[in-house]
Amino acid sequence: MKPKVIHTETFSCANDHPIVYYTFDKNNKAMCEYCATHFIYEPKDFHTKMKEEQKLLDMSLKESQK
Repeated sequence: MKPKVIHTETFSCANDHPIVYYTFDKNNKAMCEYCATHFIYEPKDFHTKMKEEQKLLDMSLKESQK
């Protein structure tokens, strides 16, 4: 199974088991102890963050105009 890419240093997993929270090790990797899902941490670049912020602002503006 391909590892899931996560963009936050702390995250949770709840794949048909109790919710558990994890942080990444020094190699930016983690594995869920319940379901053995592998996770990799990759920080978002500035451009991607700004595009996401703009999308949220646009949605907020549309809702406020209704």
